[in-house]
Amino acid sequence: LIVDDRPYAGYLYLGFGLIKRNARHMDTLEVDAGIVGRHSYAEDIQEQVHQWIGNDEPRGWANQLQDEPALEITYEHKWKWLNAEAANHWGYDLIPHAGFAVGNVAIYANAGVEFRVGWKRPNDFGTCTIRPGCESGAFPDYENQDRSGGSRFGVFFFLGADAQAVAHDIFLDGNTFQDSHSVDKKPFVADFSAGLGFATSNLKVTYAVVYRTRQFESQPHNEQVFGSLLLSYYY
Repeated sequence: LIVDDRPYAGYLYLGFGLIKRNARHMDTLEVDAGIVGRHSYAEDIQEQVHQWIGNDEPRGWANQLQDEPALEITYEHKWKWLNAEAANHWGYDLIPHAGFAVGNVAIYANAGVEFRVGWKRPNDFGTCTIRPGCESGAFPDYENQDRSGGSRFGVFFFLGADAQAVAHDIFLDGNTFQDSHSVDKKPFVADFSAGLGFATSNLKVTYAVVYRTRQFESQPHNEQVFGSLLLSYYY
């Protein structure tokens, strides 16, 4: 057991989302149901991957969180504050968002913004790092976007920020109904991202590099940096 590091934990869930949107606003409501703990099978997957790539067997799973059924409700509202088009299909937009999550996995309120600039950007509500409730992949509204005179292929660059006020995080606070390992979480966490995206009439690919501030007091590094690759196919 590494007493000053976050608990070992896996999370397996199925999410159901509802999206309501018009030209300037989008609301997303997501309900996730699953399990945290041994029967998420995160241990088995990591051990198998380590065998495939010839790494040492991972140690520490004996200290993972206990099985706990998980139910999470996440809501987020996005709106287009600026949406400017220049000549030759170049343009930019600014897309703020705000939301919250409640459940035994996480309780938080969040707010942030994304800035995009590019050529033939999809007429949607921006990019999303992989997290519950941040589904911005509703089908692009090409009917209300001038795509005349050529291919629907587009490319864009984006910068984003998201701040969370965190009341509960099972992956730091430990099990809700049983004793388990835990660490002292930070009440405020922020993500800053930058990336590149490509889009066609039915495919969108984005890659972002995300910088996340410290999540708990004894975190061995002051921040985390990770990549997020998202592929969306519309049919």
